[in-house]
Amino acid sequence: MENAYLVAAGIGRDSKRYDCIPDECLSGYILDLGASLGINQLGSKHKEKFLLAVREDRYTGIEAFMPLEPLLPITEGNIMEYQPDRKFDLILLMDVIEHIQFRDWFILFPRLKEWLQPNGILILTTPYKESITGYLHHQGYYSCHVVFNISRDIISRFLPGARFENSQYMQKRIIWRDKDESHLWALMRFIKRRLTGHRHGRILKRRKRLNVFWKKETP
Repeated sequence: MENAYLVAAGIGRDSKRYDCIPDECLSGYILDLGASLGINQLGSKHKEKFLLAVREDRYTGIEAFMPLEPLLPITEGNIMEYQPDRKFDLILLMDVIEHIQFRDWFILFPRLKEWLQPNGILILTTPYKESITGYLHHQGYYSCHVVFNISRDIISRFLPGARFENSQYMQKRIIWRDKDESHLWALMRFIKRRLTGHRHGRILKRRKRLNVFWKKETP
């Protein structure tokens, strides 16, 4: 069943990004934007805290792509059109902002600050200082990322006083074969790239992630 969720969603397990959340932040009302299907939350070290938040009706998840029934109470919707009916103690955007057009950041971040309770926490993660060339996995394939080279300076422009941490994660590097191409031909190309040290000869690549923590101070 878990594999079915991973395949249908087009994602791999990456629960580590949820591990960076401090334990005490998960005791209040939570808004999880770009929550996917809930598999990463339940695979993280905070599984029981997420389940408790669900039982106590403190968890709200929003996700644009929902190919299967989610594992948490997650609603399909556009982040830029979402209008909450309450304020939250914690807002999460875990590997989300790189998928949102930069011009929309000027609309989104003020909204996020408005949706937070006083002393509420905003936590986001994002790939760090990656250029578009790192996402040209294979001929004809482009990542759905739309903002690249995200740095601390860019984030600080929207979240002044934010605290930063660096972490790493592993990501698939290649698409196995092109459309209408045989598996044998793809295998021969892959072996050649491995032998010659081609940059696309590795299936996995270690990438850098930026963890950002911002607190809304009491007026």
